[in-house]
Amino acid sequence: MGRTVGIQRTLERELIRLEKIIHEGERERKGEVSEHVRYEQAKISQSRIEEQLRCHSVQRYLASIQAEEDRSGKMMAWLVKPGGGMPIMSVNDMRGERRHKLGDINDAFREYYTFLYRSPDASGTESLDAYLQALPLNILTYEERDRLGGPVMLEKVREAITQLAAGKTPGTDGLPMDFYKRYSALLAPQLVEMYAEAFQEAPCPTR
Repeated sequence: MGRTVGIQRTLERELIRLEKIIHEGERERKGEVSEHVRYEQAKISQSRIEEQLRCHSVQRYLASIQAEEDRSGKMMAWLVKPGGGMPIMSVNDMRGERRHKLGDINDAFREYYTFLYRSPDASGTESLDAYLQALPLNILTYEERDRLGGPVMLEKVREAITQLAAGKTPGTDGLPMDFYKRYSALLAPQLVEMYAEAFQEAPCPTR
C-alpha cells in the first residue's frame, strides 16, 4: 500500500514537470524542429504517465478493498478463536439473583447444568411400576399367541418379500432386496424350510 502511494506521488511530480515543458513548447516558435520534437515527446510522456496514474489509482482502490477484507477477516478470527468472543458480563442464578463476578457466573452455570442433567432418584421402583401399569398395553389372546407361534407359511413369506423396500443396502448375506423380489418364486420355499429348521433346532447364523 505505501509503495503504491509513493509511486503515484512520483508520477504526479513527473506529470507536473511535463506539463510545464508542454506549456513552454506551446509558447515557442512553431517553426523550430527541435522545440517541436521536444514538445511532442513531452506530450507522449504525459499520456503515458496519465495512463500509469490511472493504473495506480485502480491498484490503490483494490488494495483498499483488500485491506478492508483483511480487517474483517481478522475481526472474525478474533471472534471465533477460543476466548476471543465477547465475555458474559452477568447472569441470573437459580434464585434469580444477578451475578457479575467471573467466579459467581461460573458457579451459576455449574449449578444450572447440574440441576438440568441430574439423574432422577432411582432408589425405588414404585413410581415406575405405577407408570407401567397405567399404560394401555394390548394383551394377546390365546388364539393370537398360537397363530404367532405357529409354523411359517409360504404365503406369508412371499407377502413379506413383496413388501421389501427396493434400493436398500444388502444385508449380511450380501444380496440386495431386488434379488429376493425377482427370484421370490424360487427363494420363498427355501426360506420356509430354513425358518422351520431354525425354529426347531438352532438359530440362523449371523454371518
